[in-house]
Amino acid sequence: MSDESNSNSNSNSADDSGQGTPVVDRAATRASQQKRPTNKLVLGASLLAVVVIGSGVAGLGLSGCGKKDEAAAPAKTKAEVVTTTTAPTTTIAVGPTSALTGVQLNLDDTAGAALLARPVLVAKMDNSPAAMPQIGIEQADMVIELKVEGISRYMGVFQSKDVQQVGPIRSARTSDPDLLALFGRPLVAWSGGNENVVQVMADTPWIQSVSHSQAPDAYSRSKAKKAPHNLILDVPKIYTYADQPPVLPNKLFDYVAPGQDPGGTPVLGFDMNVGMSPLGFVWDPARSAWLRWSNNRRHLAADGVQIAPTNVVVLETPYAASAADSRSPEAQTLGFGNAWVFTQGRMTVGTWVRSARDQAWKLTSADGQPMLLTPGSTFVELPEAGTSPRVLDQATVDQLQAG
Repeated sequence: MSDESNSNSNSNSADDSGQGTPVVDRAATRASQQKRPTNKLVLGASLLAVVVIGSGVAGLGLSGCGKKDEAAAPAKTKAEVVTTTTAPTTTIAVGPTSALTGVQLNLDDTAGAALLARPVLVAKMDNSPAAMPQIGIEQADMVIELKVEGISRYMGVFQSKDVQQVGPIRSARTSDPDLLALFGRPLVAWSGGNENVVQVMADTPWIQSVSHSQAPDAYSRSKAKKAPHNLILDVPKIYTYADQPPVLPNKLFDYVAPGQDPGGTPVLGFDMNVGMSPLGFVWDPARSAWLRWSNNRRHLAADGVQIAPTNVVVLETPYAASAADSRSPEAQTLGFGNAWVFTQGRMTVGTWVRSARDQAWKLTSADGQPMLLTPGSTFVELPEAGTSPRVLDQATVDQLQAG
């Protein structure tokens, strides 16, 4: 039985119901869904469509190239013999690079290298207003936000930082296995689920499941919040359950080189919904990060500092009814769709493609180039197909900042 079975939370979660049959043929369900198109890309201007508030960010279209200058005729000069000296090449030793953040460590950062040598931890985290502020989410290398029943839920992805506690921990969904395949063989912390979801997680060989019932000594209840919004994970304890040797993740995104221009159009920020959960981001040059709003309030960490990732990636994602519970939406994260990358105060528009669960999203801009992120933390938003970010003007940004 799920720890959430007596919940009166805002979402009608599938793991609270206990209904359904214990065997779920997800492959057959996906195959039947793929017979009909679920996310047609609209070519041309409609592919790049972004709703803009006011006039503060007008002119987001791609600018055309001007006519090339005519080449000047070469001048006749006297031939000269030039002697050149080539400097010897110096190789600088560096440490490993985080697959989840693109951050390269210094050679002498042995503690950081040890963290990257352990498996990824993925924690299913609560996003209801009653769960705020979450614990440890600001230390995640990546956060994936996806739709559940009505509202959204987070997958907090941890590896490169020495986080101690994470929570509140909530239940799994059938959207999870295809996403979890991105991270090697991760530890997966979750509170429970209905009988069908529990079976799906048990039948997923590319994860190491460490749910509340499987590793009870790694979980505790906080007195600061009411159940089900108070289940807290002890991260050092959960790592004692990790397989050895670990299966580590591959690189997920392409990143700019030091000093490289990421391209894109300058924007002040954007907002949108994932499911019924509103969210927004505003670029903060002082922190070189995107200040986050969630559930119509500043998204604060437990220490009161506003959460601010280096990058935000928005991927339009079709959802279908889960075979484990028809009331539960299942994100279809294999396929293709429209994509937006927000980094360094800029927005790049393009598409995503992911053809197999062990492959990362391939992000391509409208001009056919890879969409580049900046090394650092990333929020990945998975709104429903047909949902676009709404770019903010200065007046709206000022109103958010004043709130």
